[in-house]
Amino acid sequence: MANILNLIAIDNNERIIWNPEEGYLEMTEGENKHTLILTSRPRFSVKDIRLSPMKNLLALSGDNGVCIVELPKRWSRRFKTEQDGQIYCKTYDIHERLFSCEIRLRALHVAWHPLGTDTKQVLCILTNDNKLRFHDAIEDNELQVINLKVQSTNYDSDDDDEVCRGISMLNLGESAICFDFGPPLVIQEPDVLWPIYILMGTGDVLLVYSNFQNPTYAQHIIGPLTMLPQAEDNYGSDACSLIVLDSSPPLLAIATPSGTVYHSFAFVDKQGPLSKQTLYVYESIELSKDLIENPENAYNPHPMKLFKDPTSEIRYFCVHENGVHTIVLPVLESLQSECEITEDRESFSEFIICTRTTTPTEVTNEAIEDLSTPRGLGVEIRKTNIVLLVLMPNNELITQRISPATALINRKRFPRHSLDTSRESSDLDVVNASQIATRANFEEQIQQILKRRTSVPMLKLTQDLENDDNIAELCEKTVSTFQVEYIKKYKLASEAIKKKLSILEKDMQNQKVEYSKISREKEEVYISVVALSSKADMACQKQKELLSRIDSVLSAVTYGQPELSEAETKLRKELTSLNEKLRFYKDRLDSIINKHKYHMSQKDPTHNGSSDLILSATQLSGIKETLSRQGSDIAELKRVVKSKQLAAN
Repeated sequence: MANILNLIAIDNNERIIWNPEEGYLEMTEGENKHTLILTSRPRFSVKDIRLSPMKNLLALSGDNGVCIVELPKRWSRRFKTEQDGQIYCKTYDIHERLFSCEIRLRALHVAWHPLGTDTKQVLCILTNDNKLRFHDAIEDNELQVINLKVQSTNYDSDDDDEVCRGISMLNLGESAICFDFGPPLVIQEPDVLWPIYILMGTGDVLLVYSNFQNPTYAQHIIGPLTMLPQAEDNYGSDACSLIVLDSSPPLLAIATPSGTVYHSFAFVDKQGPLSKQTLYVYESIELSKDLIENPENAYNPHPMKLFKDPTSEIRYFCVHENGVHTIVLPVLESLQSECEITEDRESFSEFIICTRTTTPTEVTNEAIEDLSTPRGLGVEIRKTNIVLLVLMPNNELITQRISPATALINRKRFPRHSLDTSRESSDLDVVNASQIATRANFEEQIQQILKRRTSVPMLKLTQDLENDDNIAELCEKTVSTFQVEYIKKYKLASEAIKKKLSILEKDMQNQKVEYSKISREKEEVYISVVALSSKADMACQKQKELLSRIDSVLSAVTYGQPELSEAETKLRKELTSLNEKLRFYKDRLDSIINKHKYHMSQKDPTHNGSSDLILSATQLSGIKETLSRQGSDIAELKRVVKSKQLAAN
């Protein structure tokens, strides 16, 4: 079986592609294109390129070696001035002596350690001698080597629950083939353990904890991890790829060459720094990689490679010799939001890019591998959408716009294959349109009707590979798919919509009748309200008049009563009290005046109070009359004298 290559790396909008024919890197960012010339061209066939976490180093790996490429800085003067030109990049080999001396040594899987800094970036290399090597790419020195040969080691006090299970010798298929990092575990700040899940060729999974401050953690190999529930086929006899999705608990996706992917949650048995874990297989997804059935070659295993989606934690991609599948796990979304695993949130897959209609046989595999097998996959995040990039052997880049993973959850393509039932898919149960039309949420009902079990991927075929019979069969199957998965479902949806429309029209007619009836009742109620309002105003006015009359009558009745009221009695008491006080104060004043006169007479003997002339009113009026009469006589005499004087003159 041929290996799946990965010769493309994506950094935001920057693409880095390895050209195996020319032996250099092509860096593209928008319209700018650069050719990265390596100072030391790799002496091995490059099968995988990996971009470091700090985005400044690129690891090129193959079966016979690993090398590091120092990428140019984007802000350097040389990088800006040499547009669409050549840039020389420093290149150096990793473990050059080891791979040169050990002819049988092969690098099976290479990945960067997630814990990367500007001063320390660690490259992890898994070789076919069952050793996992940690190499500092900046200092160019080896940090640690982990021997994955599991021995019987009891470091736990519980003998019945041993963390490590002994393996006496490594037989065919019992070597490690790939690994992936799980979410970090914080023991005590700043001590952090990084769990490494290692996939064996038999499908077993080992667990190693890495810590550069304390390398002794990595000496304990935990596993093989127990997989539950138990299955008769032990979940396949071989495996080819493994990825760990970032969730709590972490989810492991294990792919087998037969086209089945197992999803399992890793649960910790005991809390502690080196805890054993148990894998609970939640579900399995069986990928349909053939667009045209080949009954003569019912089982022909071919490798698959799993890639994480940098835009979503609930989706990943599966690359195989026939194209690319995408797999979405709604259970992780419910696990993040509801903190529980719901059985109804089944995963689904979709065949999005097809490069070959039938799975090749082992005889023809070598002849057609370079023509149709993808050489790499990347996800590019643009301003308006997300684009999937697939690199073909002829250096052609296939671009396919993909929807966000959350938008695909309601559009399931393939049902989940239960572990307790047969893997043979049953025929699609046609939902009765009359029953669907009576449900509450009509939009979800239409989505359930239009839900498709199969889809037609984007085809990217090579003319040399396909004959007329395959093309005709493919067209016939495509037409059949459109008839069953589209036209038939659209007819069912149309019937449901028509029935719902008739129900809504009847409801609308009934509502119109009710509306006219309510309108008439509204007018009647309005008229009665106006009449009652006028009557209420008149009654209110009449009430005010009656209250005014009642007040006047009560006042008259009160004034006409011979007996004094309580207020009048109180006022009379107050007036009587004031009158007594005035009489008392008058007597006191007279007494004070008499005392004053007495004191004055005693002080001045000549002063006689009785000598004061006191005239009565009659006397005063008589005096006034006498004075006025005498005044008139004097005035008359003055007039006579004045007339005499005038006469004399």
